[in-house]
Amino acid sequence: MAATTPGRELAARSLLAKLALWWPAVALLATTLAYLAVYILIAPATGRSAGVLISLPVIVSAWFYGWPGSALAMAIFLPINMALAHVMSPSLPLRDAISVADAPGIVVAWAVGIVVGRWRDVERMRNVASSARVTAEAESRAMNRFLATMNHELRTPLNSILGFSQLLAHQGADSLTEKQLRQLRHIQSSGLHMLGLISEILDLSKIAGGQMEVDVTRLELGPLLEESVAKMRPLADDKSLRLTLDAGTEVWVQSDRRRLFQVLLNLLSNAIKFTAPGGEVRVTMRRVGEIAEVSVADTGIGIAPEDQERIFEEFVQVEPHTNAGLQGTGLGLAMSRRLLALMGSSIRLSSTPEEGSVFTIAIPVARSRSLVLVDPEGGLAARLGQSSYTVFLGSGVHDAADLASEHRPAAVILGEAVGREDERWIRDFLRRSQATATIPILARAADRSSLLREIADAIRID
Repeated sequence: MAATTPGRELAARSLLAKLALWWPAVALLATTLAYLAVYILIAPATGRSAGVLISLPVIVSAWFYGWPGSALAMAIFLPINMALAHVMSPSLPLRDAISVADAPGIVVAWAVGIVVGRWRDVERMRNVASSARVTAEAESRAMNRFLATMNHELRTPLNSILGFSQLLAHQGADSLTEKQLRQLRHIQSSGLHMLGLISEILDLSKIAGGQMEVDVTRLELGPLLEESVAKMRPLADDKSLRLTLDAGTEVWVQSDRRRLFQVLLNLLSNAIKFTAPGGEVRVTMRRVGEIAEVSVADTGIGIAPEDQERIFEEFVQVEPHTNAGLQGTGLGLAMSRRLLALMGSSIRLSSTPEEGSVFTIAIPVARSRSLVLVDPEGGLAARLGQSSYTVFLGSGVHDAADLASEHRPAAVILGEAVGREDERWIRDFLRRSQATATIPILARAADRSSLLREIADAIRID
């Protein structure tokens, strides 16, 4: 008896599901029959077609199918209404089956159907959004549990294997043979590779699940590039590659330092990996307007045009047969593109097979939050000191020019007491240098409530 209960419950659920699918059609059929019955009863008494009765099927159609259902019901039932009027009164011409007297009823039916249909459409959209939100929250919780499990269950044994292999290699350096030491190094290399693969999969899962957080701050790009190149130089030296850096002028950007460092290491690792011994890897930086571009160029195998978009997909590697000995996961570039997108940056590729590749990262330049102020009367310093700007005071325009060259401020502010000759001099001085040519100058600034807005307008900060 107990064994048949689940079967009956399943059959009941199946029947209810089928009824739910047929319910709108059944309700519309019942409404149509009710419409016909009521019409037959009312029409002889009124002597007219009683067009307001159309509202019955129109509202039901709107309830189940939204405002398109109400419009379709109106288009269907108006001819039916006319035919019924003609049947009830054969002497009445078909063209006269609906008169001006029916117009208010038909308009009411139409209006009510549209309102009900629109309301039901809004309700459906709200239900769909609510269901999607609940589903997304459940998936997010499942993703968090998955990441925690993966982090613990995979990293813990791998870290143990790596730790014991390093300990064995250290303590047994004198007693182990060269072959055994080489096998230990293989264990360590494979373990590190697997650990990196797990980290990349976890990072991609976090990004896909909206769990990845980035800390975008203002940072100087040059030192980060120097650190990246220094970290990868031993790998380049092992392959006799020439690794060079041209950092250009000082540039500050808006980015997450740790994640940008991760992207740079990935690009440098790929460039070194796919460049033959004796080749070259070049890292260059330049500023283009409000964008800082970092290019990693190599003289490696290059990438065919048809593969230049595919390589940014997960688990995709080009030249799988000719470069089977090159170890990789096919995740680095996919994760790099997604991380850069999270930080408001982008990446592009230019490559020629057998000649090399150039990966270029575009990073937004950070706006300076400092000002250089020349105000002999001293009235502006107090007002600007209460703002979020860092203010550097210059005793005169020559001192201000030196401060502007050193700090690259958002703007140079000249008080009302600064003469036009001094204003022309500092404008000419700043224009002579590429580093300071774009710094705006706000002249004849006064101690008024609109000062900060004037400064914001001058440096185009919202």
